[in-house]
Amino acid sequence: MFDLIYIFTFINRNTVEALFKSFLLNRSIKLGVVAVAQNNIRIDTAPYESEYTRIWVKTVAGQLNSSEARNVGIEYVLQHHLTSKFILFPDDDSSFDACFFENFNRVANPQYCYLTDVYETGSKSYFQHIKVKPEQQIDKSFWNNVGAVNMLVNYETFLRVGMFDENMGVAAKYGGGEDGDYFFRSLYAGAKYQYTPLLYSYHPSGKNKYKNMSYKQILKRFRNYGTGVEYLLIKHKMYKSAFYICFKALPATGLYLFTFRPKLASVYFYAFCIRLYSLITFIYSHKT
Repeated sequence: MFDLIYIFTFINRNTVEALFKSFLLNRSIKLGVVAVAQNNIRIDTAPYESEYTRIWVKTVAGQLNSSEARNVGIEYVLQHHLTSKFILFPDDDSSFDACFFENFNRVANPQYCYLTDVYETGSKSYFQHIKVKPEQQIDKSFWNNVGAVNMLVNYETFLRVGMFDENMGVAAKYGGGEDGDYFFRSLYAGAKYQYTPLLYSYHPSGKNKYKNMSYKQILKRFRNYGTGVEYLLIKHKMYKSAFYICFKALPATGLYLFTFRPKLASVYFYAFCIRLYSLITFIYSHKT
C-alpha cells in the first residue's frame, strides 16, 4: 500500500517537468504516480523514480478533456489494484517541496480528507488559500476554494466517489466545475474534511494569465468558466450561489469602465451575460 497516489494528465513535457522534479524531493513516503500522457507523448520516468517513488505512465492517442483523462488514471489505479491511504489530483503545472513529503504521514490521518493551500510557484504568496475559522466545519460552502490540486481524499472516499463527470472540465461540454462536483460528491459520500497549513503545493501565478491571450481567447475562457460554474451549482441545487456568481461580474464591469479600460469591461459584461444565460437555461432544463 502507498501513502499517497498522484493521478494527473499532461499534453506537454515542458509543462509537467516541475511536477516530475518534485518526486526527487521525496525521501519520506511511499508515493505512487499515475500519469496519463495524451497525444501519444513519451516520457522517460526512470530519472524520477526511487526506492520511495513508483511511476506508471498510461499513454493515450489523441486529446481528451480533463475529466476523461483523469478517469483514465482512476481506471488504471482500480484495474491494477493499486491501494493507498490518500489520492491527490495535481495539475500538470503543480509542484511540491520536500516539506510536503516530510510532513505528510505526521499530518494526514486516513480517517479524514483535507483541503490544502496552494502557493504561487517560487513564493509564499497564496494562489489559493483556505480560510477556516477555529472549529468551523468544512461543508458545501467551501466549493469555490476547491480545486483538484488542493483536495486530498482518503482511499475510501476515492472508491465511493468514483469517476469525474466527463461533461465538465477543460475541453468538455461545460468548461469547468469538475473539481467542485467531485468535492460535493465526496461530501455526499460521507467525507469529513479538515484544513492543515502543513501540507501545500505550488502553482504558477495567475496574475498574468491573460497577458499573452488574444481578446477572442479571453472571451472563450470566460465562456467556458461561466457555463461550467453555473452547471455545477444548478446540478447541486446551490441556487443562491448560482445567482451570486452570475451577478458578481457586474461590479468588475463598472470598475473597468470607470478606469477607462473598455476591453476588460466588455469581457466582464460578456461573462455576466454568459452566466445569466446559462443560469436560466440550466434552471429551466433542471425543472423539466
